[in-house]
Amino acid sequence: ENEAMRLSDFAANAGVKKELMQAMENRSVPHAIIIEGESGCGKKTLAGIIAQYAVCSSDAERPCGVCPHCIKAEKGIHPDIFIADGTQTGGLNIEAIRNIRSSAYIKPNEAGCKAYLLFNCDKMLMPAQNAFLKVLEEPPENVMFIPKDLIQLFRGERKNRRE
Repeated sequence: ENEAMRLSDFAANAGVKKELMQAMENRSVPHAIIIEGESGCGKKTLAGIIAQYAVCSSDAERPCGVCPHCIKAEKGIHPDIFIADGTQTGGLNIEAIRNIRSSAYIKPNEAGCKAYLLFNCDKMLMPAQNAFLKVLEEPPENVMFIPKDLIQLFRGERKNRRE
């Protein structure tokens, strides 16, 4: 668990980390942050920090680690943080993405924002990809998407189309 984990404590690409920290300080984080990297480099931990930032209610540094939203996020019980992981099913399917899409248009339960962590996006099938791209291109208000391994999916798709 990432007890009061802050982005400043996270070992990451210095340039990317600086850019993300500035966006967090300026409250100008985009509605989607795609996380890429080698296996074991901390992508899920980083996704958790960003999700915690999204729901944090602090007026100072976010995530603060002490507000009720951060505490729930750290315990993995925040009602406005959703995790979709297609590992067990061989990838995120169209039904999972449709559920995310319809849920995203419902106001957050407690926080000012909802965060959707999508893991193993590289295993998404074409119908799910198309459905996800639609909501990424025209996102609802107060929603942040944090997909992991999404770029690999597009690279693979371009490669498949060329063959």
